[in-house]
Amino acid sequence: MYLRFALSEVDGDSRKRRGILVAAHDLRDERVLSAEEHKVLVSVLKWFNSNLEVPDELEEPGTERAISWFLAGANEPIGKMWDLVHILRNHGLHVHLLKTSDPGKVIHRDKWQVVAFPPRGKRLPW
Repeated sequence: MYLRFALSEVDGDSRKRRGILVAAHDLRDERVLSAEEHKVLVSVLKWFNSNLEVPDELEEPGTERAISWFLAGANEPIGKMWDLVHILRNHGLHVHLLKTSDPGKVIHRDKWQVVAFPPRGKRLPW
């Protein structure tokens, strides 16, 4: 099983629901967070920057449609994502937890995530 935290809004590149890490950066930059929310959000984003690999494959041309999914057992980063979910929801953003057993054509895998092109012609939970 693979998990993805996403907003209701659609990303222009992937044409799928927008991931929450980008939304968290945007919310941070809007300067609407309380001091405590800002502290938590910055701490979580720093953790992700230090601990979650940004796959080299995403630097390749034509990978704009690729989607990142957490492995179901990636407890530490998933816990951090829930910290972001609470903040985003407090600011009116609708966050969904998506699940699939088939993320599509996998172009990257590490201990916590896969990055995959969504399968064509198959409805996924978005």
